[in-house]
Amino acid sequence: MEKLIIESSETGPFILFDKQNNTFKIEGKSVLEDSQLFFEPALNWLDQYCQWPNTITHFEFNMEYFNISSSKSILSILYKLNDLNKSGHQVKVTWYYSEDEMYESGEDFAFLLKIPFELKEDSRKQNKIPVLSYVDNKSK
Repeated sequence: MEKLIIESSETGPFILFDKQNNTFKIEGKSVLEDSQLFFEPALNWLDQYCQWPNTITHFEFNMEYFNISSSKSILSILYKLNDLNKSGHQVKVTWYYSEDEMYESGEDFAFLLKIPFELKEDSRKQNKIPVLSYVDNKSK
């Protein structure tokens, strides 16, 4: 099965589905107007993969932000993984977050699914905001 690579853009996330190397990732931001069209190749690929999956499927999501349209497509992917798990295959999702909003989205998705779902803080994004200090020279 050929791997699926969709490069990120200003509006769409990076997607890598690679059965041979057991790598399944979606990362970046997704503010797509027509997310169904964008995610269609990923959903089709997953349909094929679910017919002959790996022994263990570990999916990683590392989303900076996504809009409502994209959340529906992400949920469609998660439901396919949920179905794969129900059919007796081992599935795990790791949901990386760096902001409260993405943590809460991960919690919401985890609540809807019956698969192991781990929420992990993304250490690569910590401390990226520079610390600014303010000195009040007028009070001297």
